Amino acid sequence: MIVPVVASPQAQTKRQRPDLQTYHGYGIQDFLEVEPRFGTRRDLRSLVDAAHRLGLYVLLDVVYNHSGNNFFYKDGSGQPADTLPYRFSPPYEIAAWRSAKGLPVGTIETRDDGVWPREFQQEWCYTRAGEISHWDCAPGQDWANPANEWLRGDFFDLKDMKLCDDGWQGVLELLIKVYQYWIAVSDCDGMRIDSVKHVPLEASRRFCGAIHEYAESIGKHNFLLLGEITGGPQVVKGAQ
Repeated sequence: MIVPVVASPQAQTKRQRPDLQTYHGYGIQDFLEVEPRFGTRRDLRSLVDAAHRLGLYVLLDVVYNHSGNNFFYKDGSGQPADTLPYRFSPPYEIAAWRSAKGLPVGTIETRDDGVWPREFQQEWCYTRAGEISHWDCAPGQDWANPANEWLRGDFFDLKDMKLCDDGWQGVLELLIKVYQYWIAVSDCDGMRIDSVKHVPLEASRRFCGAIHEYAESIGKHNFLLLGEITGGPQVVKGAQ
């Protein structure tokens, strides 16, 4: 399995953001570019081709639940804030995008600023509910209810993609196109999907169905999708 290959501001060389000190690679800044530490799109394809010549299968590690920490919220005093406490409504306002140097900027001027591609540079793509504080359901609570905090909130400072509220279908369609693109570019054999617990069931079903349909259309009849589920038996059983 290849760990996240898309450009992530937490661990870049040319596009590193010094104010962000995470390591995991799930904080995507550019959904259509390879993480510079790993090389180029051509390097990725060459690696997959070499694996196939050896009879090996390759899975890409992907995430569509959230993006990176690519913008600042507007706090109660009107100042930019990395994170804010979770609230169901109304959505927080975006105060500014994050520049390549980690500073608040009003406009995205370079490929190193904010988030790319341009389709994701819109407020309606994000839930903007603040940081999750309750990660699991209480006894008797329906964990799959799309109003639950862990399905709507930010994964720490990683901004949640809007996959619950009105308009979520349009956001999901953009994300589906992103990962169909990566199948075509890389010729991978499957995907390991991060943070599935935090994605509403209907969005997860649609994503997997669209990915399988696309893979079938280009001759990948056994394209494998593996989802990461964290939590107790109730969560795992409900997601099956």
